[in-house]
Amino acid sequence: MKIGVISPNWQRTVCFRECETVEEARELAQQHTRMFGWAEIIEYETIEEYDREEMRNDR
Repeated sequence: MKIGVISPNWQRTVCFRECETVEEARELAQQHTRMFGWAEIIEYETIEEYDREEMRNDR
């Protein structure tokens, strides 16, 4: 299982960043929440799996 952070960026699109540890993901999510208003920590096998799940959930 991998971990990463989904958040907005300066171009007003959503970006993904893979993290090595849960602590790194928490720090990045806190930083991006302060800068952009929200961030989400996700666990996934592959980013394609995450994309499919989000499409199913109509995010």
